[in-house]
Amino acid sequence: IVVFIGELSDLITYPTNEAQTLLTAIAGAARITGIHIIAAIQLLPQETIAEPIKQSFTSRIALRTSSSFDSTNIIGQPGAEKLFGNGDMILLSIGHNTQVHMQGILVSEDEVSRVVNFWKSQTV
Repeated sequence: IVVFIGELSDLITYPTNEAQTLLTAIAGAARITGIHIIAAIQLLPQETIAEPIKQSFTSRIALRTSSSFDSTNIIGQPGAEKLFGNGDMILLSIGHNTQVHMQGILVSEDEVSRVVNFWKSQTV
């Protein structure tokens, strides 16, 4: 099971701490049960992401950020501000303290649909 959160900042800037507490609990339970959560943040709030939320999302990817502060806020280290953009990213994965520089790709909805249809046609 994969759960997508389209804009995490909408949740973490909610006026009360309740949303952050629930998000942390859900992320922890999901990790234990094998559910994968993919959360995106396009605009970081002025304050930093709460530490319990960072600890709940143990693997993080940063695309190019506008400052080293934003990079540190996302992956705990500067570096994402030096990326080129266009899919250039840094992965900080569970159990690793070093950054992994990666290149992401854009896959169109049409391409995804063709792959899904192909795999559906392969079932017996």
